[in-house]
Parts: sequence; structure tokens; C-alpha cells
Amino acid sequence: MLASRCSHCGGRTEPVSETWESGGRLLHVERCVSCGRETALESTWPGQRPPSASASGRRRAAGALWLGAALATLWITLRVIDYTSRASVYGRVADALEGFRSPVWIGLIVLLTTAAVWRARRRRVASVAGVLVEHVQLRVSGDDALAVSVAEGHDAVGQEHEVERDRNREARILDEFIRLGRRASRGDQPGDSDATREEIRRKLLAIGRDLGALMGAGAQPARAILASRASHMLLRVPSEIAGLPWELAVLRDGSGPLWQLFAMARQAVVPVSGSRRTRDVRLPLRVLLLADLESDAPGRALPEASREASEIMELGAQRPDVLRIVRRTPRTLAELDELLGEGFDIIHFAGHGTRATGGAAAWSLADGSAAPTELRTLADPPVLVFSNACVPTGEDGGMGGALAEAFLAWGAGAYIGPFWDLSDRGGAVFARAFYAALADGATLGDAIQRARSSAAAASSVTWAGYVLYGDPTKAPARAVSARR
Repeated sequence: MLASRCSHCGGRTEPVSETWESGGRLLHVERCVSCGRETALESTWPGQRPPSASASGRRRAAGALWLGAALATLWITLRVIDYTSRASVYGRVADALEGFRSPVWIGLIVLLTTAAVWRARRRRVASVAGVLVEHVQLRVSGDDALAVSVAEGHDAVGQEHEVERDRNREARILDEFIRLGRRASRGDQPGDSDATREEIRRKLLAIGRDLGALMGAGAQPARAILASRASHMLLRVPSEIAGLPWELAVLRDGSGPLWQLFAMARQAVVPVSGSRRTRDVRLPLRVLLLADLESDAPGRALPEASREASEIMELGAQRPDVLRIVRRTPRTLAELDELLGEGFDIIHFAGHGTRATGGAAAWSLADGSAAPTELRTLADPPVLVFSNACVPTGEDGGMGGALAEAFLAWGAGAYIGPFWDLSDRGGAVFARAFYAALADGATLGDAIQRARSSAAAASSVTWAGYVLYGDPTKAPARAVSARR
């Protein structure tokens, strides 16, 4: 029987292969979708044949026996009864077949087939809507309590539980994570020693355990989350504690963090400027790539951002049916505003973050900056904004959350970006892995989960700072219509 969780990190596993060897030994190979680790599980059966083959053989033998028994019963019956009785049976069968020719039977068949198809579709949709997404809401209740609500499905009613709030622990977690982010931005390089990486991994695990304690590890909310059958999670967090990396929370010793157990996203409730309609996504997805816009300014060039852009464009060349990459280098806010009016499904920015006039979170351009509040309101906004930029860090843990809310209020369907400092190398690895997964048809939640796993192998902490806002089940690359 295949395991559903990775024994190493607790993430979901998928079967890779099933091999039978002499002696009736079964070798299962599973791969974790979070950490990528493959695990071999061996089972021994008393027979020489695989149990699946044996079971199939038994089913065929049972079917043959039932058919033989039915034919034998019919033969005996026809031999025992007299000619008059046989003629009566034949006449009734003939009458039934004549009655089957009636148009009423055609209508009944169509009705029953339609009902069966409707029931099957309803069951499939219900399974997706009720099991696919776990909704978890954190709510500050008073000054010393945190309420945690867990529900499977958007319409499900979750029971709310209160746990004691520890403001001092919250502050320590945030300070420690900011320090790790700054350390990564300065020294997260390929030459980092294994000891350094192991030290940072231990600190991240400690942060995850502290976050789990804040969510009531071992209590009813944590048990409900860990018992969930969902593959995705939508997390709603109030702004005053949104700076904490809740995706790293470990709810039980021996279990992986939430981001490994679920394909996660956060839900933001922001006012959207102007009227909006759902974007008609078609393939290939048009991606506006804005990378290393300040390359000609002394000390502002980002070689890894340029390399990131080149690899994303190469991916687009390999998958032209899914991604159409358009790279541009607007120098001013006006140029960027005009460019966005052309209509893109995804906007990807790889550069520096800054603060615009008035302190608003913004992207740094060659001549000035671009804050979401300064951009023209689009009637057809993008389905995703990916802001792969370092953000200035403040007492609130950075402006990554402010930038996310601003782009969502601007009209973006989803937003991905770091909440804390990142290294150029780690950010580039994360972006490449994300678009590769997206091109394969992954949901946004699955794509960011795979990107975290890939970046975790290349950088010590950068991967942990990314947050997805939006519907984690959306899969833009699964659009069925095509562009002309």
C-alpha cells in the first residue's frame, strides 16, 4: 500500500514505479512533491505472482465460474421442462423484445443516461470543492488570544478554537526571520558551507515549531489541519500578524511544515479599484518580463536577474504552446503604464524594490519608481503578478505584504513575492522552478510548493520568504482555448 506522506519531510508523495522481483517481492518507489526525495518500500508476498495479478486472475476465474454456472443452469432448465413450457418461455421473450422497440424505451434510456452523467459530474465536482482546499483562518481575539478556524471547503462552517496569544514570541520569531533574511541576502552563495546551511535549517525548524505553538500545536485546531484530506490550503491572516511566516509552522513533532503538507496560499480582502471582470485566459499565456531594469546604473545591476530572465525566455521557447514571453525595459512610470495597456496574463518583475513618494511600496525603475497605486487602472488586469524583488525591511517585517495588497487592490488575480530580504541566486532559482511547474499545468499552489523545494536545495533561507496571495487551485496553463 502506498504511503500518502513523505517520511522525511511529511509532504505528499506520488508513485513513481512498481517493480516485481523473484520471490514475490514488490518494490514501490515514491517521490515527495515537496522535497523531491524518492523512497523505496519493499513488500513480500507468499506467492510468486504479484497480488495485483493474482487478484486480477481471481476476478477472471470468478467471472468464468459465474458464466459457466449460468449457462449450465439454463441448459438444465431447458432439458427438464417440457416442450409446451419451453414454447411459453420463448413466446414471452419474443413479446418482451417486441415491446422494447417502442419509442418510450429510447426516451427512458436517454433520461437514465443523462441522470448517470449528471450524478458522476456532481460527485467529481463535490469531491473537488469539498476536499481540495482546506480553509484556515487566524483571528486576533482580544489582546491575549488567537482564534483558529478550520473548515474543508469554502462553504463549510469551521469550528473556531481559541489559543493563548504570545506577543513576545511573535516578536522574537519576526526578528529572527528578518535576521536570517538579511544574512541570506549578504551571504547565501554557492560556496556556503554545509555547517552554515545546517545551522540555518535548524533555526528555520525552531521558527516553525514556535509558529506551530502559536497555532495551538497538539490542540484541536492543529489536529484538524493534520487530519485533513485536502491537498491545498487557503490561509487568512489579519494584517497585524501577517508578517509572520505562517507557512513554516510545524504543528506536530515529526511532521513537516505546512508548506510541505499543503499547496498553500493566503487570502487577502482588499478593495479593488474600478469595475473588474474575470479575465478570459487563453493559451499561450502572455508574460511580460521586466528584469534588471537598472543594469546601466553603477552598483544597481543584478546579474542573477538577467540570468533568470534568460532562462525564463528559454523555457518559453521550449514551451511556446503554453508561455509567450515578452521582455521589455521601460525606464519610466509612463512607459510601464503604456506597456501594461497591451494586455498580459502574467507580469514578472525581477529587480530592486523601493519606496515611492509618500513611502508606498514600489518597483525601482531606471528613472524613478512604479507603485501599484500610481499605475493606470486596467479593465483586463493580469491573472498573476510575480514580484521577485528585495523589499526594504522595516519594523513591521518588510513591505512585502503592502506590495501584495496594493497589486491585488489594483486588480491582479494573484500575487507572488517575498516578504523579507532575499538573495539574487535563491530568487532566480525559485522563479525558474515556478514557471517550469506552471508550464506543466500545475496549480499556483503546487507551482510555488515545487519552487520552494527547488530553491531550498540551492539557497539556505530565501525560499522561505515567498508568499502566494490568491486562489491556490488556479492553473492558468490548463486553459482550453487558444489564441489566434
